[in-house]
Amino acid sequence: MSSASDFRIISLVPSLTDLCFSLGLGHAVIGRTDYCISPAEHMPGIPSVGGPKTVDAKRFSDLKPTHVLICPEENSKDILPLIKSCNAVPILVHPKTPEDNLAIFDLFAQTFHCHDKANELSKNLKAALTLAQNMKSSTPSLCVLPLIWKEPWMTVSARTYAGSMLDAVGMTLPHTGRSLPNH
Repeated sequence: MSSASDFRIISLVPSLTDLCFSLGLGHAVIGRTDYCISPAEHMPGIPSVGGPKTVDAKRFSDLKPTHVLICPEENSKDILPLIKSCNAVPILVHPKTPEDNLAIFDLFAQTFHCHDKANELSKNLKAALTLAQNMKSSTPSLCVLPLIWKEPWMTVSARTYAGSMLDAVGMTLPHTGRSLPNH
């Protein structure tokens, strides 16, 4: 069994970089993307390997990762041969709902031996999900349009993680199927 000090993690997903630090694995994070900026106080000491879809293969390989954190929404499947060439283990997650994070916490606990902190995060998430359900059932539904990009204007789909999070607290998204004009 590997000890926590044996892990060399490259995170290609900002939220998973944050999760590593929440689970006490910050010392094992040896690489990140340009978009992994949190927790801010730790990022200057961790080399970037480029963007989530534009990884610098040499910088990546030179870091000699044992594990690489990836997500289909963030990363191209072209990264898999690079991970394999480094003999690293890809840790692929694809949460679609807030509840899916419970399985991610468990996966990290099993992989990186951080059971206590993962159990604590699971307990906190379950409490937050109960609170969200109570909020949703006690308030009227609200239609929202969360804008996530400009030029062109873009929003999230109801079938995304963000859409699922909004739904968890009683917010719905319009289903226009149209682009918004640029002004």
